[in-house]
Amino acid sequence: MSTNHVETAIRVKEELQRALKTEFEFVNNLLNFSLSVLRRCESSELAKGTNYSFHISFVMYTRAYNSALATCELLQGGFSYHAIMICRSLFEDLINLKYLNNDDVEKRADRYRAFRGLKEARAIKHYRKLVGEEALPKEMKDAFDLARDRFKNNFPDGDWIGDWSGITLEKKAEAVGMFKDYVIVSSKLSSYLHGGPEGVDAGMKGVSEGKQEHWIGPRTKGTLEAMITTTGYLLLAIDEIVGKFKLDDMREKLSELNKTCVENFSKYVKSSGGLGEVFE
Repeated sequence: MSTNHVETAIRVKEELQRALKTEFEFVNNLLNFSLSVLRRCESSELAKGTNYSFHISFVMYTRAYNSALATCELLQGGFSYHAIMICRSLFEDLINLKYLNNDDVEKRADRYRAFRGLKEARAIKHYRKLVGEEALPKEMKDAFDLARDRFKNNFPDGDWIGDWSGITLEKKAEAVGMFKDYVIVSSKLSSYLHGGPEGVDAGMKGVSEGKQEHWIGPRTKGTLEAMITTTGYLLLAIDEIVGKFKLDDMREKLSELNKTCVENFSKYVKSSGGLGEVFE
């Protein structure tokens, strides 16, 4: 590999654009459509009304779009390893969006809004650990406990204070029918993100031979896997927000993109279904 990072980046990008020209064109078309959906939601009266669930859904979808956009930019530069890390965030964006809207929508929207009020109290809690109990006034020591108790009194159904929903990501995924994705896909994405053995090994070359030489800079391996993950979850997010905002006139184009996605990527995915591993 060249020691000049600019030359290496240009070479990898050119190689990827030649090898995956059709696939990248599809991803860019999907991102353009996703942005047009975002603009429609942004200008909708529903997003400006008093129903807070529409505002939250729009924010969640915007985050999902930005995650997909960032992933695509990284993939075009050959940084598939880091693109997969952002895919993990995209997965959680999708789960949050679907969970908010699949049941008790208004109650969950109220819970989301109320959870924002815990932010400062949670910061105090962590700061208390950093500086020690004696360094904080008593009212600051009690702030988190008071805010937490108030929140739990208003929303007693949640058994976990660490997430706005009151449940773990695993339970949210199960509630929206994506438990298989959580087990098979999210665990792998998390390993990349948090530096687990599987993720670290993916950033190496020669692991199976015991050489353990770290791969520095752009590479082409894993690009399709990250691309398939990104497009699959972005399409699901679009479907969710189109339904939420009743954008029925955009359904036909969404169906076309779903069909094209299958045509472009099905040859790379194992016949067992799901996102799976990509054949190199």
